[in-house]
Amino acid sequence: MSVTPRPTWTAGVVLSLAVIAVCHPAGFARAEGGIPADPLEAAWASYEKYTYQQMDEALMLATRVLEMPEAARDARVTAEKTRVLVHLSREEDEAAREALEAMLAADPNARFSPEWDYPPQVIELYHQVKDARGRGTMDIYTVAVGDFENNSVYVKPAGDYNYDSFRLGLIHSIITDLSNSTGLRVVDRQRVERIVEETQLGLSGFVDPTKAAEAGRLLGAHLYVFGQFMILSSSEVRIDMRVVQTATGEVLVARQITGRYSGKPQNFLDLERQLVTQVAAAVDSLAGAESEEPALMKTRANRWFDAQVTSVEKRGSYGKSKFLVGEALAREEEKDYRGALEAWRAVLKSDPENADAKRRVLILSEAKT
Repeated sequence: MSVTPRPTWTAGVVLSLAVIAVCHPAGFARAEGGIPADPLEAAWASYEKYTYQQMDEALMLATRVLEMPEAARDARVTAEKTRVLVHLSREEDEAAREALEAMLAADPNARFSPEWDYPPQVIELYHQVKDARGRGTMDIYTVAVGDFENNSVYVKPAGDYNYDSFRLGLIHSIITDLSNSTGLRVVDRQRVERIVEETQLGLSGFVDPTKAAEAGRLLGAHLYVFGQFMILSSSEVRIDMRVVQTATGEVLVARQITGRYSGKPQNFLDLERQLVTQVAAAVDSLAGAESEEPALMKTRANRWFDAQVTSVEKRGSYGKSKFLVGEALAREEEKDYRGALEAWRAVLKSDPENADAKRRVLILSEAKT
C-alpha cells in the first residue's frame, strides 16, 4: 500500500524534530571522531544527525548500531526509528516500511509519540504497519481516549465558532494533558478513530461500555475513556465522562462535570483537571500493589495542573483557543494540510503561548501536497 501524498520536509520540520532531540534525557552524545561505543548513545547520535539533515551519516550510524551484538531493545528501536524518518524524508516508502517492521519486531509497543510532533505521513505509515501486525500487548499504563459526542441543547453560535469544534478541542486537551501530566501512554488518535470505525462504536449513541471495552482491547489499552458534552449556555458546559476497564467491561468512572468554558482562562483548565485526575485515579485503582506509591498518577496530575495555573492565567484566550484547535484538527483529519496550517496559525494568533500550535505550524509551514 502506498502512502498518500504528503508534505515535503524542509528546514521548519527538521527544526521541530531537533527540538525533540535536544529534550531527550540521554543527552544525544555526539559521535565526533568516531562512533560511540555504547549502542544507545550511538543510536541517539544517529537521530541527532538526522535532525540536522545529515542523512547519510544518520543512516550509517543507525546501521552500525544494528550490527552491534550488544545493542539492546531501546538502541535498536531508536536506530530503526532514525531509518524510518530518513527514508520517508527521501520518499523511499518501501525502505521506511521495512525499518518500521523491524522497529515493531524489536518492541511491539514502540511508537512515534507524541504524534503531533511528527509529519502526518510518518504517523500514517506507522498505523498502516501497526494495524497489519494486529493488536498490541495490553499494558496497564496505556489509555485510549475515544469520542465525546456533542449533545448540546444550546444552539446559538459562539461568535464565529461551531460547537462541533469544541469536541475535537476537548478530546485533544484530554489526550495531551494525560500524557504531559502523568506519563501514561495514550493511544494515538488516528489509531483510535480507525478502530472506532471498524467496530462501529460511533453508532451506539453515548457508547455501549461493552463495545468500548472491545475497542480498548483492540487498541492494547487497559482503560477506554469516552463521553458526551452539552453546551448549556454561552459560557457553561456539562461533560459526562465514562472510563471503562477493557478487560472486564466494568465502568470504573461515571462522572458528570459542569463548569464554565469561557471567562477566566483558568475556568477551562479546571474542567481539564477534573477530567484528567479522574482518569489518573482509575489507573491508580488498577495498578494497586504495582504502583510506586498510592495515588501516584493522580498526585502527578494534580502537581502538573498546579504548575500550569500561573501561565494559563496570563492567556486570556485559553478557553476560546479550544474551538480553534478543534477546527485545525478537523482539517488535519480531512488531510487538508494547507487548511490545517491556516487554522493552527489562527490558534497562535488567539493564544500565542499554545505549544501544540507552535509545533504544528513549524511542521506544516513548509508543506507541499
